[in-house]
Amino acid sequence: MSALTGAARRGGRRVAARADAGPRGARPVAARAGAAAGAAVAAAALLLIAGCAMTISAGSAVPLRAVSGRQTPNLSRIPVAGSRHQSLVLARWMFTHLARAAGSMAVHPRSLPWPLRRADLAVGIPTSVDLHGVFWLPLSYPAAVAFLTAHVPAGDSPQGTGLDGNPEDPSAETVTFALTVSPPGVQYTELDATVAPGPRGGSLMRVDSQVVWYPPRSAAEHIDPADYRAVALSATLENPKLHTVSATITSAAVIARLASLLNGLHAVTLGLYPMHCPLIDAIYQVTFVASSRSRSDVVVEPSGCGPDEITADRQVQPLLWDPEQRLITLAHRLLRLPAPSL
Repeated sequence: MSALTGAARRGGRRVAARADAGPRGARPVAARAGAAAGAAVAAAALLLIAGCAMTISAGSAVPLRAVSGRQTPNLSRIPVAGSRHQSLVLARWMFTHLARAAGSMAVHPRSLPWPLRRADLAVGIPTSVDLHGVFWLPLSYPAAVAFLTAHVPAGDSPQGTGLDGNPEDPSAETVTFALTVSPPGVQYTELDATVAPGPRGGSLMRVDSQVVWYPPRSAAEHIDPADYRAVALSATLENPKLHTVSATITSAAVIARLASLLNGLHAVTLGLYPMHCPLIDAIYQVTFVASSRSRSDVVVEPSGCGPDEITADRQVQPLLWDPEQRLITLAHRLLRLPAPSL
């Protein structure tokens, strides 16, 4: 099983972690008035973006060809993949919907306070876009932070704040938001507003908007239950001592259930995972045994950290995203093991 690393973050400059894990010119943007109206606008925009995702992604998820030799995959059941275009549209929408006090303006200073020189976002992810810009706010540093905290963008949820520098005398503070509900095809969103003292008694604010999308699944990792005569399950457990529990299941209903679970998972790009994993004291393997020699077995190894590794057609395929560990949970039931501690 290959090692899966967590997402790196630039700097490591925060001393107060979050509660959980370009601009359109210099026109001032006032805070949105009316929560109901804002929510309605957000819902309409997200529906438009979701429609864009469906249109763009449906043709790129799995090619329209026979995967099993007998039938074409049902695209309506394949998770929607995202795209760079969809993500850019969404990132711009998030960026422009961050409330800014009247009199705020976009600026391009020659130098910035060090906390504003870099983004505090997940890095090294090829399926991501980030937009950023710098603004001058006619509010003192504390007042600007309070303003941002009190004006949650429509459609977003607050994710907490983080301090830069000495907690007793911070040099900057970041307020973070994320979409409450992401459109189909989008894995992760983040909107950061980092504020530091600025000239003329005001503040400087760096805004970063990041969207990470789900890549398309490969055709090879689509599992047609009719192509497999059995599923071999194994769990190598460390406690109370090292031992392996295994079973081979030939029930067509169970094979179909496992295939349906895996076919419903998004592909995911290596790099964006939780910063920690639950304590995993077992190694799992689920093998779909092919019915004929013309097809190869499909081997799935759930990591316990979210992604499931899959090998099909004797090739490693894109990782499948299973953050709720549904495959491990189902494997425990089929092997008649106690529920896993996840």
